[in-house]
Amino acid sequence: MLDVNDDRQHLTDGQLMGPMRSGAYTGCRVPSYAKVTIKTAVQLGRAIGVTVTVKFPKPKKAKPLSPKKAQKEAKAAAKIAACVDKNVRLIVWPPSRRRDTFTTEL
Repeated sequence: MLDVNDDRQHLTDGQLMGPMRSGAYTGCRVPSYAKVTIKTAVQLGRAIGVTVTVKFPKPKKAKPLSPKKAQKEAKAAAKIAACVDKNVRLIVWPPSRRRDTFTTEL
């Protein structure tokens, strides 16, 4: 429930983004052409919700992927998303009783 009279401080952008820079992608083998979006909810210093979306942008004139290549790409995206999700859930933020949410894109 949202309390309009709640005057506790939210974490700053720097406090939220700083820990993400140091480990969200570690060991995940994210290709340079991949677009990764991470939506995170943080409370009491831990991630309480993480959503990771991985896309592999195609040039406008590219041919459609064959079913086999599409399946391979989907499997790679799922593997990257699972790795990033795990890493984000291991990150520790400054403790705050407020729930803060933010989105990070790579």
